[in-house]
Amino acid sequence: MPGTRKLRQRARRGEGSVFQRSNGRWLVRLHLSIEDPGGPGAKEAYVNTEADGLRLLTEWKALRQKGLLTNNKALTVSAYLEQWLASKRDIRPKTQVDYERVVRAFLSPILGRLQFEGLRPLHIRKLHDQMLGEGRSPTVVRRAHVILGIALNEAVSLEILSRNVASAVSPPRVAHKPLEIWTLNEVRSILRAAQGKWIHPLLVLAVASGLANSWPLAGLGGLGP
Repeated sequence: MPGTRKLRQRARRGEGSVFQRSNGRWLVRLHLSIEDPGGPGAKEAYVNTEADGLRLLTEWKALRQKGLLTNNKALTVSAYLEQWLASKRDIRPKTQVDYERVVRAFLSPILGRLQFEGLRPLHIRKLHDQMLGEGRSPTVVRRAHVILGIALNEAVSLEILSRNVASAVSPPRVAHKPLEIWTLNEVRSILRAAQGKWIHPLLVLAVASGLANSWPLAGLGGLGP
């Protein structure tokens, strides 16, 4: 083959190959489909050593077996997320339903057409802003952010992406309603109103338990029934 100095071995059809080019670098090549190894779709990459090429080829075969091997330039966020969902066979059914709902209701409609390897922190911010603009609560936006982060972490582990861009953006804060602290007079009024009713002993117990951890014990004397 012109421009090729060395072919490590003649691989079986569909097994991929590692070539050394005339410039000394190694070309790794594997067809995307194991069912159609002669098809046009293939993934290629250059590495510096033969060992790196063999390691990468092994990783690509594992990805292909899971249906996750793609030509990254053609891979969209939506396509990756659907492949990721299909690979999640070891999670609880309730979690699977939650993942599918978030992906198909929010992540794919907003980010789905983007090139997967071109995903940037700015796009994650757009996801947050659009969901909030559509009236979604910060809690729902945070859940979408978490699930996207889980999917991107797996892409990083499989070396489909070099980093998880969701980790560079903070999700919106969820506002927590401040606790309402009753005054001593309010507690006495509540206990007086409940006196003679079945709930009164429970209120006394609840109030006494709370006071024991926060208020001076000297104040307990006036809180009895």
